[in-house]
Amino acid sequence: MASQTLYLPSYHVHRRSSPVRCSRPSPARAQNISRMPNEYGIFSLFSILSLMPPFFLSVLQGIDQDLKRACEAVISMASESLCAPLRAFTGRPASAAEAAVLDETFRTACASDLRSSLARLRLYVSEVRTAAVLVQHAVDRVEDAYGAFRLAARQVGARVVGENGLMDDDMLKRLLKDVCGDDVDGAKSQPSQV
Repeated sequence: MASQTLYLPSYHVHRRSSPVRCSRPSPARAQNISRMPNEYGIFSLFSILSLMPPFFLSVLQGIDQDLKRACEAVISMASESLCAPLRAFTGRPASAAEAAVLDETFRTACASDLRSSLARLRLYVSEVRTAAVLVQHAVDRVEDAYGAFRLAARQVGARVVGENGLMDDDMLKRLLKDVCGDDVDGAKSQPSQV
């Protein structure tokens, strides 16, 4: 694998004295760090993190937590309108007729709500690979919710697969692939356009 260099200001933390002093590493040390192979990526990350002052680490952890919350919000935004009715069905007594109506509503919502949610996601997340990862997580949530719905619907006598029946896993994947395009299962990763 090719090595990559991450260009960040690096600091050397002296921990010998009580107050923490931060200074730039010597040019020889900085040169050695920049030459580290990035085969595993993690080694260069640890070397950079070990050179940063402690307050930078807390800032990075805060950014990481904010990014996780933002991703979770985007994934929920894209999938919640489909998952909530399915979860509601699994949480209460229901009939096979209700399952059939909910299945039809789900298929219609996939074609409209999910498609528009994913279009908004792609509009705001311009980097193709990042958008594909978020789309895949949203689709995974929908698949999980539909799987739980299908299991609950079977228990009340709903038919699975066939005319007027619930979708099996393959049919669901095809439907979601038709709605989402190439972002589902093996998304085509394209280089970002900067």
